[in-house]
Amino acid sequence: MMERGIYFDGWYRDEHCYHPSLPMRRTQMVEDLVDYEATLLVWSALGGGVVSLPYLEEEAYGEVPSRLRMYGYMNDREFIRECDKHGIKVFGVVFEVQGWEFPAEISADETKLLGLNIMRGEGKKVTYGLREFSQDKYPKLFPKTFRDYFPDGLVNSDGEPVTDLWAECAARKMDGTAVHAAWVEVVGHEQQCYQMCRNNPVWRAYLKKIIEIQIDAGVHGVHLDECELPITAIGYGGCFCKDCMKQFNVYLAERQRKGDLPAALQAMDLETFHYGEYLKAQGA
Repeated sequence: MMERGIYFDGWYRDEHCYHPSLPMRRTQMVEDLVDYEATLLVWSALGGGVVSLPYLEEEAYGEVPSRLRMYGYMNDREFIRECDKHGIKVFGVVFEVQGWEFPAEISADETKLLGLNIMRGEGKKVTYGLREFSQDKYPKLFPKTFRDYFPDGLVNSDGEPVTDLWAECAARKMDGTAVHAAWVEVVGHEQQCYQMCRNNPVWRAYLKKIIEIQIDAGVHGVHLDECELPITAIGYGGCFCKDCMKQFNVYLAERQRKGDLPAALQAMDLETFHYGEYLKAQGA
């Protein structure tokens, strides 16, 4: 069967495309999609997992205020069901390379989110994203905390407990600084997005949890966006994170075992070898 796929971000008119959260869907959108004879939607739903998992679940199941019901607004689970009635398959989007931190405003008792991304000068100014979520810094903002999703926590490839998901999984330059995903950050705004590295087993575990939530919400498929990472980081000076270096050294060890390296490298100690330091020594 031929599919009629539609790239369906649905950004608000005259507004930035604020990755990663897509605007709320309306019944009128579904009517338009039927008129377009759509059968499949990509970049269309449930992208907020790279802010936090409870934020993603709010996209999926969050209560829609009656004022918005007046205009046919739905949460993403309802949108998927509505599309299903018309034979339209909705794919959840996983922004694999993006790890976000947004400016936020919260109530004094830290139980209510008053602003996110766009500030109004209300409440207490903070940041919210992967770091705060992984640290359970504001446990009352959403119904679930990090420990609800990962009861035993997450452990990195060094056997250490992860205390900052954002910093832990970021792609790194040779000097160790984190690589930004500059094409999605809005200039002049406080939002920050690091490129994440899928060679990091912690990030892979996190992506799997995003996909589980999307499947439970009823998606017909999962769209793994930016699937070329960490190759994405090459143009920004990456990736030299510890997991890229470890896995590269495993590759080199296999070449070394076969005697298949240049003479200058054949005798090197791969326990201490760091590709970034090697490149700098060559004047790169």
